[in-house]
Amino acid sequence: MEANVQIKLAGGGTFSTFKVQVNGNPGAGKTWTLTLRKNNADTALTCSITGAATSCSDTAHSATFSSGDTIDVKVIPSGDPAAKPMSWVAGG
Repeated sequence: MEANVQIKLAGGGTFSTFKVQVNGNPGAGKTWTLTLRKNNADTALTCSITGAATSCSDTAHSATFSSGDTIDVKVIPSGDPAAKPMSWVAGG
């Protein structure tokens, strides 16, 4: 349930960097596509971790937020990668 993982922002601003790190890689022919979400909707900040990679980032896009908005990350697997612990950061 998305509401269980959302973070409520105390202030507003623009995020122009989105980075994700995973503890392990998805494996050959497998991918995780990650998207920063605002108030239950996708933003333009997205990146993919494929094959032997263990991280990704998006510094080409941005998203504006206001105080009280909620954020979370959507993860879409492709090729059936095993679940792994991930961490992410978004900033300006």
